[in-house]
Amino acid sequence: MQDFKWLKIGLSIIIMAVVVYVLKTLKAIFIPLVFALFLTFMFAPLNRFLVNKKIPQPLVLIILVVIIFISFTLIGSLVYMGVASFANEYPKYERQMTLLLGDFINDFNAPTNDVAQFIKNNVKPSDIISKISFSSIIAGTMGTFVDFIMKLTLTVIFMLFIVAGKSRFINNLADVFTTDSSDQTNHI
Repeated sequence: MQDFKWLKIGLSIIIMAVVVYVLKTLKAIFIPLVFALFLTFMFAPLNRFLVNKKIPQPLVLIILVVIIFISFTLIGSLVYMGVASFANEYPKYERQMTLLLGDFINDFNAPTNDVAQFIKNNVKPSDIISKISFSSIIAGTMGTFVDFIMKLTLTVIFMLFIVAGKSRFINNLADVFTTDSSDQTNHI
């Protein structure tokens, strides 16, 4: 009996490790899938409204996709314009950041603190600012933007399948459960 307990604990640890590995490996799929589920629930009232108005399901799907793409394109454009504006105005910001950093370093007036004295005597604000590569930060942001668009597309595809398969799921519930159980499960 004691050996069975240790076997059960060992198998549980192995299974948890495998599940964590699979989830980590497939996060590129699971993150858009979870986001698609979230969007499905978020747009469920609009979906219900359009279906109740007797609009065909393919047209409902097209309307949802258009709304999602327009919304996220606007949000993405705002972020992109903010980053581009910062990149264009960077020389002004660089001068101000250098002055602020210089003031901060000059404010170290603790002569007993060796680290503060070392920083005050050896660190130049312009050196710190020059080490920051804003071109790589902006390039990374644009790469992230492209990644965002690809994940958004995958999310919308998942959402299309979820919304399109909802009616079949409800029909399958009716086949499996009694009428009362099916209605209650569908309501939940």
